[in-house]
Amino acid sequence: MKLRNLIAADLRRALLSWRFLFSACGVALMMFSAVSGLLKNASSIWYLMDLSLGGSGMASMILCILPVFAFGISFAKEWEEKAVNFWIIRTGVVRYTISKIIVSFISGFLTIAMGMAIFIFVLRPWFPLFLDLSADYSYEALMEQGHVFFGILLYVMHFGLSGALTAVCAMWLSTYLPNRFVATVSPVVLDFTVPRITGRMELPPYLNPVFWVEAIYSVPSPAATFLIKLVTILILCCLICIATILQMKRRIGHA
Repeated sequence: MKLRNLIAADLRRALLSWRFLFSACGVALMMFSAVSGLLKNASSIWYLMDLSLGGSGMASMILCILPVFAFGISFAKEWEEKAVNFWIIRTGVVRYTISKIIVSFISGFLTIAMGMAIFIFVLRPWFPLFLDLSADYSYEALMEQGHVFFGILLYVMHFGLSGALTAVCAMWLSTYLPNRFVATVSPVVLDFTVPRITGRMELPPYLNPVFWVEAIYSVPSPAATFLIKLVTILILCCLICIATILQMKRRIGHA
């Protein structure tokens, strides 16, 4: 099977599934629960959205667990069901693994993006998108200049990349311990431990793991802020893909 056909098949499995719908709705539900007590006094959707992800303590649940369900646990599921050999024989280890990583990335991104879109859509009849400043991000400065839609779009895509990274990490770690529960919770463990391990290192701010998932490394230009996140996530995912291929070859060889 060619790689593009395999990716297309995996995308259908990932996005045309109850798990993807459940995860996206779960993102919106968790965002609502994070700000449910503030709806009466809220000024805008932007204020509520930023607070739900940046000031509620729900970010780990939203960004590190829910993006995994659509496809990040698929290898663990197939391993437990003894279906991996069926795919490996038809595709080869490398194409099988690359497809898993790419579709995990896409499904993780879309899970967060769609969940945030649902959140915005539900609140839109009662709140304006943007009214006043509530955070110190260049995305917000873009909104203040009148480009509200593009500012919110960049913000949604920014956190969509966080979901993409956590889904890819779950896929990678599941090749070491192919268990659905391990694959689900492993991004949370990484999110908790990696910043503490690197906390005493003198890393450039944009390489600080804190900014990989939950926080925003903001520079004066909104485009540069997004590009820094995009390039960082793409490099990390490429490195993870290489590590996953090597581990998959070892696992299949030993099996």
